[in-house]
Amino acid sequence: MNPIKNYIDKKYVKPAVEKAAAEKRKVGIKRLRNMFDAAVLDRFSLGLNDDYKINPDIRSSIINARKNARSIFRNNPYGGAIRTRTLVHTIGGDGFRLQVRSKYPDGNLDDLANTIIENKFSVWCREDYCTMTKRFSFVRVQWLVFLQLFRDGEFLVRMVQGLPKEKNPFGFSLQLLDPDDIDETYNEELSENRVVIMGVEFNEWKEITGIYVRKKSLYNEIYGNTNFAERQRIDASEIIYDFDPEHPRQARGMTKLSGIIKTVFEVDDWDKSVLRNARATSKKMGFLYRKHLEGPDLSEDENDDDAGTELEGSGEGTDDGKGKKYMDFEDAMIESLPYGWEYQLSDPKFPSEQHTPFLKSMLRKITGWFGYSYNLSAGDLESVSYSSLRGGEIDEGAVINFNQTLFKDSFLVRVYKRWLKYALLYGQLEPLQYALIEKYGEHEWMGPKKPWVDPGKQAEADTMEVERGWSTDIKKAAERGNDYEENLKEQKKAVELKNKYWVKPVGDDSADSKNKKPKNDTDSIDKEADAIDDDDKKDKNLTIIKAG
Repeated sequence: MNPIKNYIDKKYVKPAVEKAAAEKRKVGIKRLRNMFDAAVLDRFSLGLNDDYKINPDIRSSIINARKNARSIFRNNPYGGAIRTRTLVHTIGGDGFRLQVRSKYPDGNLDDLANTIIENKFSVWCREDYCTMTKRFSFVRVQWLVFLQLFRDGEFLVRMVQGLPKEKNPFGFSLQLLDPDDIDETYNEELSENRVVIMGVEFNEWKEITGIYVRKKSLYNEIYGNTNFAERQRIDASEIIYDFDPEHPRQARGMTKLSGIIKTVFEVDDWDKSVLRNARATSKKMGFLYRKHLEGPDLSEDENDDDAGTELEGSGEGTDDGKGKKYMDFEDAMIESLPYGWEYQLSDPKFPSEQHTPFLKSMLRKITGWFGYSYNLSAGDLESVSYSSLRGGEIDEGAVINFNQTLFKDSFLVRVYKRWLKYALLYGQLEPLQYALIEKYGEHEWMGPKKPWVDPGKQAEADTMEVERGWSTDIKKAAERGNDYEENLKEQKKAVELKNKYWVKPVGDDSADSKNKKPKNDTDSIDKEADAIDDDDKKDKNLTIIKAG
């Protein structure tokens, strides 16, 4: 027996084996015979079975995740592109448009009431009344609120109600707050089965009953020191707070960028490394090494008899004072070195072959996380066919519709209902009565729609669907963010204006053209309708004769 081997086995090997066996029993790594593969824990599944508890995970991550998400949108070009693309296609330049759909008991639209409400709401949407700061119109409010929802994972808006008429004739305005104002450090169990989780107060049914925010002065915002600010409770009736939950017990929202923050930073580091390497390659840097010890030192004075060959150009200051030698390079300059010194070229290769595939792979991860097409989001339209481009547009359109529905339900609907209440109470919608507030509350929000790759072919397809009864003109107009009835009204008005302000065609100087008027389209429409009625009557008479 080898005593050295016995000593090593007893001292190191045996304790390590026993420790590994204990850990194996502890985590239950031993696989059962009928166990699902998804539940197996072994050395190849590390990190696949994290202990998932939604609120503790959010509590430990919400601050840093929000900071990183804001940094990406502010400083990273890829994050900025995602931000712009999402805002443009979800909210658009004109924002969502209100369409009131109040009806009479017989089902017909109350056009008078709808017009009054829509006109007054457009007045309130101005910056004078919409926000307490008197700086933001309702379109800009939509941009900011959706940006909070998308970037921070949650948004917070305070509804200021009962304002004096001389300040706000509608008695209602909005105050935009920052989700960072919520005191996520406050957790407490209150009376009456109420509990505060990360600054949000819930009752026993998980209904939000209040929000605890840090009360801070405007001066403190200069330094951003609000950790020790006084805490203030805002009742749920005064706020609009929401997020897109992924769990029914979730108390706070998490940024939608949580899964790609690390990837974005890695791509940014790669770009910086590539840039540094490209600069080094273009400058052709190298190393100085001493081949013969008997030669002069680079730091010796050039007038010394032993200095050897004089250094041209930037030979001064070749010693940094710490014994390190260096040379400064300029474009198109050749240095002569003293005897005993040689220059060894350093030629770092620019990663031209790996750069594009790596960048595409990482950007596909980033855009795929949001459900966007890589080619459209990154502007990479090389070797992209029409069918693949159209498929990407369809998928993106579905994602945009999802985001729009979330934004409408969580913010726009709540704003309109509260605005309608105070507009009726303050007499801004006369002669409409407050007793019919439920009737006037029926409405829709028309948001922007993503344009098609080939609008002509899409229009032909829509026409075919309507002709075959697969869809209707009303649905097709709604898919484009329009109201079919409003379209018909505008078409009728356009025909009337054309008949009223008719101008002779350019280049037509004939005498007949001066008195000739264009064909009245409304008359042709009426004639077509009469012809359809006559055909229907003939069909009915023919049916009666056959039945007899």
